[in-house]
Amino acid sequence: MKRADMSAALNTPVNDHQPSATRQAVLWIVLLSSVAAVVALFVSGPSETAKPIAAPAGREEIIPPFGAAAASECLRLSVNSKEYLTDTEMNRRIRMRLAACSEATAAAPDDIRMKVAYARALPHEQRAEELALLRKAAAQNDSEANFEIYESHRSWDHHLDRPQLVTRSEAEQALRKAAELDYPPAVYRMATLLGRGDLVKRDPIAERYWLERSLQLPPPENVTRADMLIRLGAILAKSDSADERARGLDLLERLNQAGPFGAKPTLAAALRASDPVRARALYEEAVRSRLGGDRSLVEMLLNGEGGPADPKRALSMLRNSKDDWSMKGLLGQLMLEGKLVPRDVPKAIDFLITAGVWDYDARLQALQLLALHPEVSIDSADIVRYEAVQAAELDEPGAMAALIDLKLSHHPQFRDPPGACKLLATAAQRGDPNAAQRLKDCPAN
Repeated sequence: MKRADMSAALNTPVNDHQPSATRQAVLWIVLLSSVAAVVALFVSGPSETAKPIAAPAGREEIIPPFGAAAASECLRLSVNSKEYLTDTEMNRRIRMRLAACSEATAAAPDDIRMKVAYARALPHEQRAEELALLRKAAAQNDSEANFEIYESHRSWDHHLDRPQLVTRSEAEQALRKAAELDYPPAVYRMATLLGRGDLVKRDPIAERYWLERSLQLPPPENVTRADMLIRLGAILAKSDSADERARGLDLLERLNQAGPFGAKPTLAAALRASDPVRARALYEEAVRSRLGGDRSLVEMLLNGEGGPADPKRALSMLRNSKDDWSMKGLLGQLMLEGKLVPRDVPKAIDFLITAGVWDYDARLQALQLLALHPEVSIDSADIVRYEAVQAAELDEPGAMAALIDLKLSHHPQFRDPPGACKLLATAAQRGDPNAAQRLKDCPAN
């Protein structure tokens, strides 16, 4: 069954998703002024002012300061150091942080900020205590505490073989609450997840809403306003509205001229269907400058799109790519087809699983292939299973059918006929006639 709050969670109403004229005008003033200053805007903030911590001779006792001094030290050490630290220095910093935050919390037990800082300083072995503190702070509408509850789930609870300390439902509610409180990392993360499909179902309308909201806030750590504007331009360029498509292309053209990372291949992607010659030229420039767009250029070289085909160069680019998930996904497709490279189903599945971290279609295809090839054993079965169940619960297109087929297959890592029958019952209740027919073959029916 769908979760009760799914409709509200995935369809954020803001004037029926249509910004008012005033809001549009204000937003575009902000966007254009941002583009004008984009190079300066994506420069990182000032580094930590404290001097680097000297390497200790041993694990001497850390004596924390008291009262306000402890609070100040706790907050200072809670910010990631901009200086390089050795393992010894990092370990000492961690112990100093825990000691200072513990002292500050003891001195001011009702201070929510200190409570959250202390929770974040606790080691993983004390995760249950950490979550208890975070939940108390979250209940008082603390945005950082809500976000940290989501982060805890993301880091530690992607498994099905043991109880989750933070369920997906709680993580989603906590992230959404933090975003509604305009906590910058949470707002931007909501936009990211709604575009990618993780924890929440993909929803381009809601993705755009949260991205535009994020642009009105300070950028989160490791994200620039240029990153946000490029993403917004890409979304607008795919709109059904001609006016919005034009605005998206104009925004990407301006960003490309300003020069931030990522604008050139994103502009090329927006132009690929209407002007493949220019798109290919832009991809070539991006690849030479190591700005991305490698997979798209390889596809154009293979297909003779926007210029002559060059499969030899395309294959060379694929083989020389190392950690590019999208290139691995494309190489996996070629291995399935036996095109340019020998057919290798196990490797193809492995590469598609890698690509599936960011690409839902690759994730879905990997599930379908595993059902068809039970002889292929994978190392990441637990992760694949978790992602498949999550997608099915979110009712992503094709996810439920793929998971049912996988559980009914003879794959030793995934076969689960009773579990498949439960899913068939859920799918039938959702109105799937094929599932209702297949449910008749289940023992209980």
